Amino acid sequence: MSKFMDRTINANQGFQREEEVSMRGISGVKHLLVLAGNKGGVGKTTITVNLAKALVEQGYQVGIIDTTGSAELMLELSTFSESTSQRPPQRSEISIISFYNLKGTRIKPPKSTAELKGMLLDTFDQTAWGKLDFLFLDLPSGEMELALFIGKILPKAKFLLVTTPSTLAIHELNKDIQLLKNHEISPLGLIENMSYFISDHPQDPLELVGIFSAGGGQRISQESGLPLLTTIPLNTDIATATEAEKTVSEYHPGSDAAGCFQELAGKILQSCGSENH
Repeated sequence: MSKFMDRTINANQGFQREEEVSMRGISGVKHLLVLAGNKGGVGKTTITVNLAKALVEQGYQVGIIDTTGSAELMLELSTFSESTSQRPPQRSEISIISFYNLKGTRIKPPKSTAELKGMLLDTFDQTAWGKLDFLFLDLPSGEMELALFIGKILPKAKFLLVTTPSTLAIHELNKDIQLLKNHEISPLGLIENMSYFISDHPQDPLELVGIFSAGGGQRISQESGLPLLTTIPLNTDIATATEAEKTVSEYHPGSDAAGCFQELAGKILQSCGSENH
């Protein structure tokens, strides 16, 4: 049974007035996974797209709400649905709605928190997502106010926090955890991206290099009690796949990088209790 039944709720539309909001569009969604955080550049979209594909490869129905246009670019989306009243287009067997049409100039005009909120509410109501096992919501960096709103209207939503080992990223991650905790939201877990670099050195090809220092994710995990779901290295396979606008499992099937996301998918399935269909 869906975690998000067809129901109508009160929401502060545009942060100015109370309106009735329907969740009928996501009534067939089992799990909503929200990737949020104040720090930019940690790879939330890269994690979203590759994790979504890993779940698809394990036989699950998956969708993405792309609020920044970045997932659209990574999936080389050839068609864009301007109307949220129809089924989302698919790419790599992932249903995706993008809030930007980047086929032309690929310039992304900034959207306010109120605009994003209204678009999300329309997507939750009007987009015919159908029956999905997982729907990812990739929020822009710095939109924790919007994340808290999602946590309020959809208390069954699950949050994933992405960081790098850098001091600044860990500092922002700790603030995000405390903010969510203050609003009684407990994230599903932490993902440390760009944890280390495996250098292709002729004398020592498996040398591990900590570009941004090391151990930050593990320390925050121990302090917060949140599980560190995985550490993903800086990897040329991920980089080249992203440049080619494909997932790493499509561009480098069977690679260690693809295996990282398959392992992460297994952790997500275990945490959500969805190992079996």
